[in-house]
Amino acid sequence: MKTHAAKFETIFEGKEIPTNPKNKGLIKWGRIFALNGLAPKYGTESSHGNLSFRTKNRMIITRSGSDLENLEENELVEVTSCDAEKFCVHAKGLFAPSSESFEHFEIYQARPEINAVFHGHSQEILLSAKKLGIVETENAVPYGTIENLREVMNALGKNDFIIMKGHGFIALGKTIGECGKKALQFQKKAVEVKTK
Repeated sequence: MKTHAAKFETIFEGKEIPTNPKNKGLIKWGRIFALNGLAPKYGTESSHGNLSFRTKNRMIITRSGSDLENLEENELVEVTSCDAEKFCVHAKGLFAPSSESFEHFEIYQARPEINAVFHGHSQEILLSAKKLGIVETENAVPYGTIENLREVMNALGKNDFIIMKGHGFIALGKTIGECGKKALQFQKKAVEVKTK
């Protein structure tokens, strides 16, 4: 069965909800992100942000258009492969995966030590990025596109926290907790820089 996500095509391999002991940790951090201004809402039902962790089959990620403050386990999607040439993802779950699944997927491919990737939005971090020495993508391009994927991978290198120019941040961690705490630390530093 096929359906269309925001930017790419999702090819469903199954409609079962992915089960994993780490699901609860991802849900917890979704709420923390939302409550700390790292995934602000747009409209009434969606957040600017997406979270994932590595699995044996590839990764579990939040669905496209999820409200991270009220995230439920049935909104998690397991992505098993991404095809850049056909611009499609293969997934299991009830919903299309986040429109930025390609970035998450490629980061796991390139960085075997990384087990969690969080993407969020913070005006404080964007405005303080240069002062904090955060690496930024060279160009601002539309999110969820192959062009954006290339920008992210070019900027990433061995960095664990980068800015997608004019858009948001990506945090990487060896664990879900480490990943979330890294984002909170940068938010705190950005607020401190702004108030000086």
